[in-house]
Amino acid sequence: MPAEPIIGYPKLYTYFDEELKYPENLQSDSINGVITASFVINTEGNPEQITIINSLGPAFDEEVKRLIVGMPKWKPATLNGKPVTSKVSIPFTFTISRKKNSQ
Repeated sequence: MPAEPIIGYPKLYTYFDEELKYPENLQSDSINGVITASFVINTEGNPEQITIINSLGPAFDEEVKRLIVGMPKWKPATLNGKPVTSKVSIPFTFTISRKKNSQ
């Protein structure tokens, strides 16, 4: 069985959408794009070995890493009923319009 977020993918993507912050010091540069991050979910359900596959710059990479480290726990992958490590890749989209709105 593959690894999966305990809260499910829809809620995980909601977490990413709500928590992703465009780096304030780069807003005037209007950089838009997608970063793909790869990481391993260990046998305890925690992320490790985070790798940025396509970078938009160090500030964006750090934001993606912050989200991954802070995301809700995962159910580890299992093989023959035993937890095993597994690799996961997730895209993160940055657009200049991603500013938090007060509601």
